[in-house]
Amino acid sequence: MENGRIKKRTVPGGAVPQSSPLRHSATGDPSPSEHADLQAQHPPWFQLLAGDSDDTEIIHEPLPRGVLLTRIRRPGAYASADKGPSSPILEIRGLIVERGKRLVIGLDAEGEATGLDLTLYQGETAILQAPNGWGKSTFIAALAGLIPTRKGTIRLQGDLLGATPPWKRIRNGLRVLPSDRFIFPDLTGREALKLSGSAGSPINTFAVEPPSLLDRKYASLSGGERRQIALAGFHGGTLGVCDEPFDALDGETTRRWSICWQPWERCSSRCRIGRKLPEPARCRTIGFS
Repeated sequence: MENGRIKKRTVPGGAVPQSSPLRHSATGDPSPSEHADLQAQHPPWFQLLAGDSDDTEIIHEPLPRGVLLTRIRRPGAYASADKGPSSPILEIRGLIVERGKRLVIGLDAEGEATGLDLTLYQGETAILQAPNGWGKSTFIAALAGLIPTRKGTIRLQGDLLGATPPWKRIRNGLRVLPSDRFIFPDLTGREALKLSGSAGSPINTFAVEPPSLLDRKYASLSGGERRQIALAGFHGGTLGVCDEPFDALDGETTRRWSICWQPWERCSSRCRIGRKLPEPARCRTIGFS
């Protein structure tokens, strides 16, 4: 609404009408039960990231196979109109990824292998919602360089990744947070943060509650406690990619962590993150739900 708290719009082509549901199967068959109102199916933490600023812009982009990409552009993070659009930070063109002999990423609504196109811009937070089986975990693995791509290009800040190994992608600013367990069980939380590159940063005690979790073995922690440790080691870098970022967290813990994730923050005093990022200091994140 124009004079409301949040401005919302759908990319050219108009909003997705309820009488014409999106398609998500390989054959293009519609799913009327799952797409009655995609824009109302945001995860519970969506509003926490969007905030309540009058100038926030929320853009909905329906993608093939029942996918909804939502961009959150907060004032002070995404470039304003008088300064021109923000620069692309992630550019994906014609991406096709396979698992074994099965094509997972790159199918269009008719099941043809046309490749996935996706662009993310500096300063925006993007949320990709897709049905089960779409290939979110495969997509993340391809971005991280953990599995090969069959076709297409991925650029991070204009640099072609190609066969760039995972460790170099991290050095170049990519941060990836999977949804499954990936920390050695015998490490303490503090040791895990050191391996993640967060050593010496006050984030060790910023939002991990209680702080004593940092000195316990990862194997002894609950699902929500483990997620806190994982989130604490996720900061820094240029582009963050998360699969179910707030999975297993209760409402209050989600609220606490979402404050740090807000891309319009300076990530310094309020978030109490020791490593101040260079201007513009923003956490640019794409979350998967």
